[in-house]
Amino acid sequence: MITQALKTLLPLASGSKDEMKLFVDTGQTKWLHILVKRHQDELYKFLSHQISCELAADVTQKTWLKVIENKHKYQAQGEFRAWLYQIARNLMLDELRKNKADSTSELSELASDKLVPTTDELANQQHIRAFRQAFNLLPIEQREAISLQFEGFGLSEIAQITQQPIETVKTRIRYAKQKLKGLLAEKNDE
Repeated sequence: MITQALKTLLPLASGSKDEMKLFVDTGQTKWLHILVKRHQDELYKFLSHQISCELAADVTQKTWLKVIENKHKYQAQGEFRAWLYQIARNLMLDELRKNKADSTSELSELASDKLVPTTDELANQQHIRAFRQAFNLLPIEQREAISLQFEGFGLSEIAQITQQPIETVKTRIRYAKQKLKGLLAEKNDE
């Protein structure tokens, strides 16, 4: 009796693609709510590293609308998270083209702290600011690839999301790391 109940629950515990498949099959929004709750913050964080926070919020919402509109295109053999990020990436690129935004000028803002920082906190904030400035100087393709790696995606998943060969992804990540290292070394020499 207990093992039968566990078998019923096991597909739900195994991850996002099961919830998406259930959403596709049943149309019940409770499955979509689970997916949104699980991926919303990570998706927004990824986008906000690429574009302004306001535009990232808009693209995040549009991504979920596209998930609903295109649920019939979801293929359960792939990972839902990679499919979600691919949709978000495409929408982000559409927005950048539409707004004719110069992506290198869109800097992520550091949260301002109302308290007087200690010397260590100030030094840490300066390191964070230096990293963000260097990060924002990367070409968008490199920034995107390394951001996806920071989010925990593997090379094959990044290749799927960006629709690029794995070797291109590896190269973008390598160049991004080299450029960041060089920019941060320059900043430390100043």
